[in-house]
Amino acid sequence: MSVIFSEKELEKRKALIKVTYKLIAEHGFTSITLQDVADRADVSKGIILYYFENKEALFEAVLEWLVKRIELHIRAEVSRAEDPISKIKAFNDATFLGIKENREFYLVYLDFLAQSSHTERLRNVNLAFYNQCSQVQSQILRDGIEKGIFREVSISEYCIISRALIDGLCIRWLFDTPERFTFYKQTALQITLDYLKK
Repeated sequence: MSVIFSEKELEKRKALIKVTYKLIAEHGFTSITLQDVADRADVSKGIILYYFENKEALFEAVLEWLVKRIELHIRAEVSRAEDPISKIKAFNDATFLGIKENREFYLVYLDFLAQSSHTERLRNVNLAFYNQCSQVQSQILRDGIEKGIFREVSISEYCIISRALIDGLCIRWLFDTPERFTFYKQTALQITLDYLKK
């Protein structure tokens, strides 16, 4: 049975999600307890369990919130671009949010990826996110191929390669200095454009 929350309750629920996100960024996924969230949010554990069935449901909501924000940001940036090359650049730029945002996002996201291999609910959220990103990329590629800007490539394979490239470079950047962020962002874009050019 699904619970229907009032607007005020939805705001409280969202606040708990944001608190949990910050805690995961600071301490890692596995060390966070519901009591930690309750303490940081200055509420009782019972309040958290009112909004979320259990810890797994809370973490699932955090991952859904996190990837939805990224997806909406990507779609907004790509929609502002006018041609396929500009759209590829917009996709890349939107994925590489910025030094602070990207570092925090990828620290949390990596924790979720590690847990996804053991938790079907998290794996499904992550797969849905990848599918949404692939839809955006597929449209860009089809447009670029039709206009003769990009060479003929397997769109599904490109989406897999692109995701692996972006995730890999972001993960590598986490182990480098923050100042090298632009290098990783530009490398992802250059490899992508080199792969697609006719």
